[in-house]
Amino acid sequence: MQIIKDNIQLSFEQFSGLFPKEANILTDKDYQNTKLQIDGPRIKLIYKEFAPIFINIDSELERHKVFFYKNSPYKELLAKALGIKAQRKNISILDATGGFLGDSLLIYAIGVDSLAIYERNPIAAMLIFNAIENSSVDLDFIYHDSMKEFTKSFDVIYYDPMYSDKNEKTAPKKEMSFFREMIGTDSDAEECAHLLFEKAKSRLVIKRPIKAGPLIDKVSMSFKGKSTRYDVYLKIEN
Repeated sequence: MQIIKDNIQLSFEQFSGLFPKEANILTDKDYQNTKLQIDGPRIKLIYKEFAPIFINIDSELERHKVFFYKNSPYKELLAKALGIKAQRKNISILDATGGFLGDSLLIYAIGVDSLAIYERNPIAAMLIFNAIENSSVDLDFIYHDSMKEFTKSFDVIYYDPMYSDKNEKTAPKKEMSFFREMIGTDSDAEECAHLLFEKAKSRLVIKRPIKAGPLIDKVSMSFKGKSTRYDVYLKIEN
């Protein structure tokens, strides 16, 4: 791992002294191809020729706030899929694939009483933790190597597994490009989906490419956009 601060390369021990909690997430991992840049209190990921990747929570939430000032958040496809309504916000939601918080912050901006975020990739988890430390909001973040570590259930669980990109006409965003190249697809996505369905009290929502088939059987309903589809799996009360 290469760590740069003020054009000087730091050792991992020096990095740990500056960011002990973030470094603890990366302990005993092999990240030979990973390059980090320290910019004040922020940790940025250097990837290829792209601009440094980091998560600015306050800026992203402000962008959503401006948009929702004139647009109803409850008309968002994701809100409909998750079952978020103006009169139904007292639900607990888990975003089981935090990534770089794109969907997580949209869910937060739509408004729910309880949102937890989970990420199992250490690099992404470290960036999420650092972003929360540098934000004005207190997000409930969970990091484990495996989803099997979950002990808590949630009313609604949202799952966006990484899949291979078959659309060669459109270049993926830098964050997506990083995940696909450095992390790879979620080969255990189907197994994880079944596990998450067991943990969901009322519904599991799985994000899929519009032309892809369902990840698991028995979709209750779907909400379709131009390139994305949200498959909803409702729990049947006995």
